[in-house]
Amino acid sequence: MHGQLAREFAEGARPLLHQTEPKEIFATVLSLAKAAVPCRHAGLLLCHGANEFESVQATDLAADEADHLQVDLRQGPCWLCLSNSGLEAVLVDDTASEDRWQAWRPHVVALGIRSLLSTRLDTYDETVGSITWYDDSPHTFTTGSVNLAHVVSLQAAAALAHHKN
Repeated sequence: MHGQLAREFAEGARPLLHQTEPKEIFATVLSLAKAAVPCRHAGLLLCHGANEFESVQATDLAADEADHLQVDLRQGPCWLCLSNSGLEAVLVDDTASEDRWQAWRPHVVALGIRSLLSTRLDTYDETVGSITWYDDSPHTFTTGSVNLAHVVSLQAAAALAHHKN
């Protein structure tokens, strides 16, 4: 990250250490995520054991529905990212031409979501969850977006793990 953006991110992340209410923490994580990686929608899933995920916060109804569908259908980019320990991120340039997740994809396209980026929230000890950035335009996310998403994910994972314990 470059100077001003790094400073803004560090200042924005500071409240995570002092918040105690889960909804406040989740909302702050998504606010930081959208500030670092601009997008239209974002959602946060948490892990509760092997292949047990919960949609806990979203910026709006579209992200909420997309995340809940992943949990209910047991497929989608978060599901892939969280169930594959070697995969740190999943990038979809255009959901309309995506051939994975046949049950999930048509619903997301109908919501108007055309591109997305999901990242794992990992600590040294565990995978805490995932953040997904969604956008209504195809090809929104770049290599730079993925790099920034990893920085956000590390900060979010540490904060969520700290408050979970």
